[in-house]
Amino acid sequence: MDEATGLRELERRLRESGAFERVQHDPTVLIRFLAAGGRDPKKAAGLVEAMLRWRTDSGIDRLVREFEFAERGVCMEAYPQGYHKTDKKGRPVYIQQLGRADIDTVMAVTTEQRLVSLHIQEVEKLFGVILPACNALAGAAPRATAAAPPAVRGTCSVLDLSGVGFGSLIKAKRLLTLFLALDAAYFPDTIDAMLVIGAPSWFSGVLAAMRALLTPEQQARMEVIPGDYRPRLRELIGAENLLDRGPVQA
Repeated sequence: MDEATGLRELERRLRESGAFERVQHDPTVLIRFLAAGGRDPKKAAGLVEAMLRWRTDSGIDRLVREFEFAERGVCMEAYPQGYHKTDKKGRPVYIQQLGRADIDTVMAVTTEQRLVSLHIQEVEKLFGVILPACNALAGAAPRATAAAPPAVRGTCSVLDLSGVGFGSLIKAKRLLTLFLALDAAYFPDTIDAMLVIGAPSWFSGVLAAMRALLTPEQQARMEVIPGDYRPRLRELIGAENLLDRGPVQA
């Protein structure tokens, strides 16, 4: 089934269940969940309805409005990460420098649940602010439709493992797993491309375990770049959009 036909059928099913009114303000929801459901409108409708129940039961709208992460400064210093410009496809580039992370310091000032709340708030910002801005820059229509889908649907995520130790990676693995599972269930298609760079020689075993936790869609979008990753980053992102200093640079 092609995407346009699938979207029409998904919309019909959601209108019948009364769920469409809760998602019509964001047409990209249908596009993302149809992809997550393997273009099966029935399965996609079930995923959308499960997402809406989760939002109600967990008070997500209130969390997004009111949650304050006062420990942000310490956590970002201990685990450097954030958005930095866009790649050649116009996707926002999100860089995590896990090799510089001190997970013990992070967990000394916050909790796992607060990090999950922050992640939810940041993903909502991605879909509500960042992606619309990227699509505007790309000249896309202000409101996506089946006939005119968004040019930019997700992020280009760079996971920088330069200098990471085995212990640090194991400590971070639980958080990464939580976030990936949350995204797969309630924010599908968040990551359009995942680039892993600076991986140590022993990472292959950990990677196999990580892949087992990913959805097939997430696995297909992960690329581990061995050795000198800078040419590949310049190819995908562009030298002008890489960091001026640090591991992720031109």
